[in-house]
Amino acid sequence: MALALGAFSLLAHSSCRPDEAGGSGGPVALSPWLSVSATHHDFGEIPHGLVREKVFTITNTGSQRVRLNGIRSQCTCAYLEKRVLRDGRAIDQPIHEPPILDKGSFLMLELEPLDVLELTVRVDTTLRSPLDHSEPSYSELVFEPSEAGTIRIGYEFTIRARLEIVTAIDAKGSPAVNFGTFGKQQRAYGVLELAPRDGKRFDIVKIEGLGDRIRLDKKEATREGGHRWLAELQPNGEAGYFMQYVTFHTDLDEGYKCPIRFEGVAVANLQILPHPRLDFGRFDFTAKRLRTADLVYRRSDFDPRFRIDKLFVEADGQDVGARFEASVAPIEKGTWRVELRYEPGLEARRFEGQVEVGSDDPEYPRIVLPFTGYHQAQSGEK
Repeated sequence: MALALGAFSLLAHSSCRPDEAGGSGGPVALSPWLSVSATHHDFGEIPHGLVREKVFTITNTGSQRVRLNGIRSQCTCAYLEKRVLRDGRAIDQPIHEPPILDKGSFLMLELEPLDVLELTVRVDTTLRSPLDHSEPSYSELVFEPSEAGTIRIGYEFTIRARLEIVTAIDAKGSPAVNFGTFGKQQRAYGVLELAPRDGKRFDIVKIEGLGDRIRLDKKEATREGGHRWLAELQPNGEAGYFMQYVTFHTDLDEGYKCPIRFEGVAVANLQILPHPRLDFGRFDFTAKRLRTADLVYRRSDFDPRFRIDKLFVEADGQDVGARFEASVAPIEKGTWRVELRYEPGLEARRFEGQVEVGSDDPEYPRIVLPFTGYHQAQSGEK
């Protein structure tokens, strides 16, 4: 049974260092109940794309049964595999870790005297981004009864990138082709370049995972010996987050494969900025007032022909629309500005209304922008 270490709660203290107990030599007796083959291992440098393993053994050296109460670990790209050995051979015993509640009692992994719990720490570097990464990590195994103690095993490694990724690196240190924000019916574009590292030139022998939406157009590289592409994401008419991994197979050692994340956010064809309201707030009704909102339209293949279809304003139950004027006009490619102007002279405590914008796009035949306003003097505010 394999279990990702990252699923457990993290502890604040650091891992064991090489000069701590168990860094080399024979088994370490940590209590009269248990001994461990080693308490630390340094995997050293691991080229990205490879898997490394280290086996630790924990032996019940006491005269009573012990139970594994849980494991607390810190690691983002290592897994634990566990099995129980009796007289040197694996036994068929369920691995209840964490304990399982069954019929009012907890089922736990139990070790009889001289039983051995074998832990295989498997570091899978493909679970990390293909960048340099160092990580001191550990696992703590908590046993019952409490006299058996807690065993802490530390391990560390450095993942070594095989090539240089010349593209955006996000805040978490992951390389990605980020298409940004785009309309759900728009094409989106990004750039990716993979370049040699440490003088090791390479060829791309296969690209896997493009699917139906991603297209790559090979371009001239900016780095000597590099491979550069213009990435184009085809629209599918749906809004939402897009994420897909594309794997670049190389002719480097072991047929190294470099996975790159492609991502972006498709949004609705129409956005209203900064807010789909034209509220005036509190102001002096004897002064002119102007409110605006921008219609950002993300379809380049269609002219929406935005227009003002209706303006209605009410104050104290009366139509006061004569004091207001609305208009809509393009201000730049893909953006139209709605303006709502107030002319002085209104005698009321407050007003409310709405501007209705029509378009030829059947998805947005009617866009309603509501608004309100309050007379500052009559509200008692200065």
